[in-house]
Amino acid sequence: MTLIYLNDLNDNGALFFEDSGIQIVPKTGKLVVFETNGKDKSHGINKVKEERYPMPIWLTKDPNYKLVW
Repeated sequence: MTLIYLNDLNDNGALFFEDSGIQIVPKTGKLVVFETNGKDKSHGINKVKEERYPMPIWLTKDPNYKLVW
């Protein structure tokens, strides 16, 4: 998964990975890339009261989802 943050958050709103304890605080323009296809990749987002503007992009190696140009 790829995630680009389009705004800063003053209310934390960090992306966290449960198993590793890693937290990523949203900042405008920050790009985050991580795999989501394993039990060790469980993640979540802390609740916020302000507007959050992320741009998620899902990537795959699965040939069933090949783009045709």
